[in-house]
Amino acid sequence: TLIGQAVLAMETPLVLPGYAIALLRDGLAAWLDADRDIDDLAPALRLAITYLDKRECFIVLNRDEQLATTFAEILDFCAGSATSNDTKKAIDELTRRVNEATISGKEDSTDADVRDES
Repeated sequence: TLIGQAVLAMETPLVLPGYAIALLRDGLAAWLDADRDIDDLAPALRLAITYLDKRECFIVLNRDEQLATTFAEILDFCAGSATSNDTKKAIDELTRRVNEATISGKEDSTDADVRDES
């Protein structure tokens, strides 16, 4: 599945962080489109969080608003479909990380705007 490919890609240092996140996003979208049970993905989502952290992939989201937005939208759909606590926790953690990265990126750009005006 695309989820498995995304997790494998995250292990590979040659794969760009943004590409790894896009693969995970697309894998989740494909999983939902196929009407598969999102709760089956809890272990893969926990592993994905570990790899995304280790590779510092979330930092990419503060520079790519479109990727952050589409990833957040997919996670929102996943959260609505999740029934197991394990899956809900993993999705909540991913959502929190995406939100933190997005907020961090907005703060960075605001700081840059202030410096530009000086």
